[in-house]
Amino acid sequence: MGALSTVVFAGSGGAGFANGAGSVAKFSTPWGIAVSPSGWLYVADAFNHRIRTIDPAANVTTFAGNGVQTLLNGSFAGSSFQAPTDVLMDAAANVYVADDSNNAIRFLNRASSTVTTLAGGAAAGSVDGTGQTARFYEPRSVTMGADGHLYVADAQNHTIRRVTTAGVVTTLAGSAGQAGYVDATGSSARFRFPVGIVGTPDGNLYVADTNHVVRKISPSGEVSTFAGSGIAGYADGAASQASFNGPADLCVDDEGNLYVTDALNRCVRRVTPQGVVSTITPTSGIFSNPRGVCYGGGALYVTDAGTHQVMRITL
Repeated sequence: MGALSTVVFAGSGGAGFANGAGSVAKFSTPWGIAVSPSGWLYVADAFNHRIRTIDPAANVTTFAGNGVQTLLNGSFAGSSFQAPTDVLMDAAANVYVADDSNNAIRFLNRASSTVTTLAGGAAAGSVDGTGQTARFYEPRSVTMGADGHLYVADAQNHTIRRVTTAGVVTTLAGSAGQAGYVDATGSSARFRFPVGIVGTPDGNLYVADTNHVVRKISPSGEVSTFAGSGIAGYADGAASQASFNGPADLCVDDEGNLYVTDALNRCVRRVTPQGVVSTITPTSGIFSNPRGVCYGGGALYVTDAGTHQVMRITL
């Protein structure tokens, strides 16, 4: 696949905080991104410590967070986050946030317009449990699995955690504090700073692993390498012949293709269901530090933490 049309959708460039039309709005290290069925985007604006929204006409507003760098539950406007790095919307239009530096998963209830802490939120650690008795260590990314549970890339713990909507946390794969690269099942598998995760309708999970690979986790917790050689580099090709350099996030389209932000290669890669990797954007001149990616309405939306903008790629 050749390079596709890529344009700035929102953000004037340069770090800052401003709501308004796309061309004048400002972000500060936008990270995770999600899209609603109606085409609204939700952005984890990490260093503004807020969750921002972008409507289909590219107008930017603040959805939640007062910009104070702490953990505070309450109203959307009165709540606080600390470097949120991912967002997820459920079928009821509620929003879940990977609140990275608060070591927490936050729940934004649409009906009550309130923010609560679903799980974690105390000191960093790795503890399975319920609600605030559970511990994370920089949960970087969150997705919804086909089973209705949340799955979290717990970056500094090198693990993948499962969180029920009641806040019950368990460890699905990897072993806390044990960085490595091992394909195996459950706690025998090893990751190195997993930073992105997406669930697919067939019940599988795909993980952007800083081992420079995309990993696959089956519903039973079996971890395998889906694409990438494991050696930092840049090469298109089939599965293990392809190379990534710092894959940061991923999403899936209606045909089951994965799209991966390849941060240090400064581009977006496409991975077919058969594991064949291609590049859909140039490796220079477009992105500085591509991070979050989501798919909706025949387009990809990508956050660029380097230029502080949100980009649109028409597929």
